[in-house]
Amino acid sequence: MMLKVGIFDDEVLVCRLIHRLIDWEGLELEFVGFEHDGLAAYDKVIHGEVDIVITDIRMPGYDGIELISKIKAIKPNVEFIIVSGYSEFEYTKSAIKFGVSDYILKPVNQEELNETLLGIKDKVLKQESQHIENEAIRSHVSKQRELIQNRMVHDLYYGNRNEVALQFGEYNYLPIIVSADGLIDDCNSALSKMTTTLINNHQTVVFGTNQSENNVLILFMLYSGEDPSTTIRNRYLDAVYILEQHHEVSMSLCVGPITASLPHLEKAIQILKQCVMQRYIAHESVLAFESLQQTSNLDAVYQEYAGQLEDGVRYLDATRISNLMHDLAHDLSIATNLKGYQVHRLFREIVDAMQIAFMQFRDIDSSVLIFGNVKTKMAYKSTYNEQIEVMIQETELLICGIIEQKQHLEVKPIRIAKQYIQDHYQEALSLTQVSEHINLNSSYFSQLFKQEEGKNFTEYLLEVRMNQAKLLIESTQMSIADICVYVGYSDPKHFTKNFKKYTGLKPSEYRKIHA
Repeated sequence: MMLKVGIFDDEVLVCRLIHRLIDWEGLELEFVGFEHDGLAAYDKVIHGEVDIVITDIRMPGYDGIELISKIKAIKPNVEFIIVSGYSEFEYTKSAIKFGVSDYILKPVNQEELNETLLGIKDKVLKQESQHIENEAIRSHVSKQRELIQNRMVHDLYYGNRNEVALQFGEYNYLPIIVSADGLIDDCNSALSKMTTTLINNHQTVVFGTNQSENNVLILFMLYSGEDPSTTIRNRYLDAVYILEQHHEVSMSLCVGPITASLPHLEKAIQILKQCVMQRYIAHESVLAFESLQQTSNLDAVYQEYAGQLEDGVRYLDATRISNLMHDLAHDLSIATNLKGYQVHRLFREIVDAMQIAFMQFRDIDSSVLIFGNVKTKMAYKSTYNEQIEVMIQETELLICGIIEQKQHLEVKPIRIAKQYIQDHYQEALSLTQVSEHINLNSSYFSQLFKQEEGKNFTEYLLEVRMNQAKLLIESTQMSIADICVYVGYSDPKHFTKNFKKYTGLKPSEYRKIHA
């Protein structure tokens, strides 16, 4: 760090002398200029970058004392060295009160001047280093405090009371929840911008925030008597239309009550989480905070549909599941006093039941059985009808994946069997021998082989042997007897009979035509 030095004296020759006496290179100092009156010197320091001022006491405009006092009032970190005559020593003592670093009597001694500058430079660099260290500590403490407070808000959101260590004293607390429904990236972006808008556009202190899927809980810390609820709603309404249009999302806000009690705050946040789910039913941008008593019993609905949906999964019947889901949507549409949080819980229970049913297909590649992200996708939908469509679509995709996997698993042993036949057709090969090789029951293997190939095992083995025999007859000088043995026959008559049956010609006749 190179410090900048200004030299101010009404005598030009004195300024130049001081400049020549300073070891600029050795001290690593930068000269920024001379000034010969106090007003010009003041402007240079206030409007420029000057770290060290070397000044006389007597100057026109502002004298040295005035110059020091005025600059120190605005830039307290500027260091001053007074260069004065003996007769002005009493003035010098007065300047010391304003924080002057040192004074030097005229005539100026070069060694004394450079030592003074070196001492000031060391002092400034130490102060700067300490300042940087202090800022780093303050920044670290601030970040740690923010992390701790956000963790507390996270624990409040999930009801982990034992983890919360809020010290409630002179402050009140106001919880709010903002939700966004739509594509996940759009929701995250809109929530981030709305959170910034609500935090930065009023005077209330934010204690912490927590985002869980498409909900953001913001906890404001209030002074006694403060109630920013109306301001928060207005800020939200000012921003929500633009955000919804830009990000193609649907947003909702619910503002909780002000409280200074930890138990009351915990209860309020859990009610907030229920109230914000009322958007699935009410489709409103600003939702009322109210204790939502359960008024519709959806347990019977779950019992009616869960079992039938599980059967649809077991039989991989996507059409049946789709029809049941649409029936469910209809039943919910005619239900009275329905609450959003009840629908949310019902759907999660149904998804869990279907997930268990899907786990019966344990022979399927586990990557196909990923059904858990259905809940996440549903959470970003603003109506229960949209959530039902997500369940239908994801179920259909999963069933298609399972069917494809099952077909693949059934075809795979046939491919292995065919390759085994190709490798061993020269031997005395039987259905039992091949079925044992692929670990299948011989009856099931025979049925599966016929289903996949359109011919039975014996017909396929005959085809392989006859095609190889034809190739050898056409392209080699091997005798018919040797070819008979080569393709797996021990009885020439049996070989000739099968060859004629397959080609319509005896082996010798076939050679005459094709050799």
